[in-house]
Amino acid sequence: MMKTPPASLMPIFRSDVQGRILAVLFANPGIEFSVSDLASRADTSLSTALRDVRRLSEAGIFLIRATGNMRLGSVNSQHGLIRYVSKAEKVV
Repeated sequence: MMKTPPASLMPIFRSDVQGRILAVLFANPGIEFSVSDLASRADTSLSTALRDVRRLSEAGIFLIRATGNMRLGSVNSQHGLIRYVSKAEKVV
């Protein structure tokens, strides 16, 4: 019997921290945040925020832009999940 692969978004939705980071991003579309700012807003450590931001970035949900030695990021409004959430908000 062949094992079915996990959903493509499964690797990123693993923790409450990811949910809190996504909540910050969804509530502030178009705004860039440093990872340390996201860590603070998500009430987590910098190392945990870095790990979860990396997963969100690898999934294409989070866009990262380097400026000097700082990395800023924002939600990728072109990602299918983001477009779906935006449409759902308009319906409500």
